[in-house]
Amino acid sequence: MLSALAKLMGWLCAGEILSRLDLIPVPGPVIGLLFLYVHITLEGQLSSELGAASDRLLQFLGMLFVPAGVGVVGHLDRMSAEALPIAGAVVGGTAATILATAYAAARLGTPTPAQLARAEGEARDATA
Repeated sequence: MLSALAKLMGWLCAGEILSRLDLIPVPGPVIGLLFLYVHITLEGQLSSELGAASDRLLQFLGMLFVPAGVGVVGHLDRMSAEALPIAGAVVGGTAATILATAYAAARLGTPTPAQLARAEGEARDATA
């Protein structure tokens, strides 16, 4: 478990370093997550130790939102002054996320029997 946590924190640290050096204009945790993804892809599977450590961290994810909540309360006056742009960003971001997810699911989801039959027919036509 300790080595799995070290891997998680190591990739997070590497991403944060790249982000702070302004080498990549992406937040450090996102870069670290990409590094972790590449690491798991190169290994070919998620090790049970890394999976268990990740599950354990996810149990405490709610606690990580406490500082964000305190920040919101600390800036309520500014948030009320800029409520319209914030609401627009939340609604627009949510809509964009739903649309992107729907598009990806449609393109990458499990094909229907009709789609499979059509693909088989196209394959037969191409080889004939």
